[in-house]
Amino acid sequence: MNKSKNTLNNYSVLILIFAIILIVFLLILISGRSAKSKPEETAEGISFISAEAKKDPQKVDVIVREREAEKQKAAAEELRKKQADEFVKSLEDGKESVWGQFKDFVIMGDSRAVGFYYFKFLDKSRVFAGGGKTIRDIPSYMEDLKTVNPSYVYLCFGLNDTGIGHWKTAEEYVKEMDQRIDEIQKAIPGCKVIVNSILPATEEALAKNPSWRKIPAFSSGVEKLCKTKENVVFVNNDELAKAFMSKYWQPDGVHLKPEFYPYWAKNMLLAAYGS
Repeated sequence: MNKSKNTLNNYSVLILIFAIILIVFLLILISGRSAKSKPEETAEGISFISAEAKKDPQKVDVIVREREAEKQKAAAEELRKKQADEFVKSLEDGKESVWGQFKDFVIMGDSRAVGFYYFKFLDKSRVFAGGGKTIRDIPSYMEDLKTVNPSYVYLCFGLNDTGIGHWKTAEEYVKEMDQRIDEIQKAIPGCKVIVNSILPATEEALAKNPSWRKIPAFSSGVEKLCKTKENVVFVNNDELAKAFMSKYWQPDGVHLKPEFYPYWAKNMLLAAYGS
């Protein structure tokens, strides 16, 4: 009787080991990764599954499903990154229309942002902007933002934020910007917030309003903030401004000519999709 029982136990162990080996083989086959390319990963997988199977054989199936789900998620993220890379390259090569690539978005901002619809580049219903607006006006757009429910929210503030004087220091401004970004992400979970650096003013404009000299400090503070936040991207427009300010700033030294907007838009898209 004991001999038969021992034989049965031996068969059970053999079947379990065979099942484990078969499952591991299927995992390797499905993932498309050979044991040769990552032997340490396969060895760890066999060891882990074997250990769990000894504790509870029914756990094996659960572990397999969880690992497969993780691999599918990683594959999807890899595909998204590849598509983003291809999109960025097509923009850089000039093969894609800049305006046609603004999809599922909202732009919030001041009078500079108004130009996106005023010059008929983008639909007005997607541009929440107005003269004199600052980041303190973001809450007033929140219900409209929820209605549109975009995947991408572009923030184009700063001219009035520095010029009006609500915030005496960059630290105060960054603290409130942090709060506004959190409000947007709470209203639209999963959305990506793209924060533009503050476009500078010309020397003539700075002479009339010295408050705009705070722009570099405010922008630098916001850039550091964005690096600490999840799903938030900072758009550095300094090189664009340096290249085009003399040509494409309006005579008042702060507002923009229509010719500048395609360059600005491209920079925003590259930041949004390339990160």
